Amino acid sequence: MYAQLGDIRFTLPAYVSATSSERAQSFARHDRIDGKPLLQAIGTELETIAIEVMFHVDFCDPELEIVRLRTASDRQEALPLVYQNGAYRGRYVLTKISETVRQTDGAGNLVKLTARLELQEWHTPPGVQPAVDPTRNEGRASGANSASRTVPPPAGRTPSAEPAGVTPRQIARRP
Repeated sequence: MYAQLGDIRFTLPAYVSATSSERAQSFARHDRIDGKPLLQAIGTELETIAIEVMFHVDFCDPELEIVRLRTASDRQEALPLVYQNGAYRGRYVLTKISETVRQTDGAGNLVKLTARLELQEWHTPPGVQPAVDPTRNEGRASGANSASRTVPPPAGRTPSAEPAGVTPRQIARRP
């Protein structure tokens, strides 16, 4: 095994043909009337990892493997990325899958397929509880939990602060 993303394992040399990662820093640019612009460090961007994989009928079912990746992407979950040596890289979401059919048999069945997976780091600041558990598909607007959400009252108002039978709209329209 080369790496594991959630429950999806990538083995060498059969699956992984290349990997790359990208890290960047953010800077705000402040233009000046006289002189060169100034840069101000803002912070670190989220890391992006690209993994190129190859599926061939000699060692797997290419159609099954790509369906597993599509399913993982569609769930929009942050998954743990762990390398073969046990190094935990962090939690990543599968943001993009680019598929290329390399070979089919006479009946049109997949023989060889390559895919490029783009993963983006999932970051939760220390001491902050995520609003949505990244390992579950809960709390989404289209999910079952959307009906149970409540909208907080406007700042400075509490539901009991209004006079009985008077709405904020009626108060705002008084002459």
